Amino acid sequence: MQQVDETLGIKYEQKDIHNDTILLLRYNCPDASCDIACWGWPDLHRHVKGAHHKVMCDLCTRNKKVFTHEHELFTIPELKKHEKFGDDNPGAVDQSGFKGHPECGFCRQRFYGDDELYAHCRDKHERCHLCDRRNSGRQQQYYVDYNSLEQHFRKDHFMCADEECLEK
Repeated sequence: MQQVDETLGIKYEQKDIHNDTILLLRYNCPDASCDIACWGWPDLHRHVKGAHHKVMCDLCTRNKKVFTHEHELFTIPELKKHEKFGDDNPGAVDQSGFKGHPECGFCRQRFYGDDELYAHCRDKHERCHLCDRRNSGRQQQYYVDYNSLEQHFRKDHFMCADEECLEK
């Protein structure tokens, strides 16, 4: 007997495989002793906070490609450590290499990974094209806004004070 899930676009050969898949895709509580399934992320976050007095990392729940029940639960101090240092525990067997969620030095906002931080800096902050050219783009230096980039130009590069040059 073949089972079809039109929402997911999946055909199942057996009913028990279909049921197991549905169980995996629910918003199951990550606490091993809890068998609650919630209606969505907001509901699950409320449940974890109310029932277990813990929290889930919002950046991980939005970006990490794991099943809902595979996310970690944290106390507030554990979450801060997770965000800042990751699971770095030298010598531990379960080392994943996760070094924490990088933080924008200007906004103090954390991002899931380096790619998201780079996209943020590229979109929200300024770069010096002269320094980029000199360093062949290896070490990109960002400035919080155009005014700080202009100060950098005045301090580290020759900035022509002619009105026509300033307009460029």
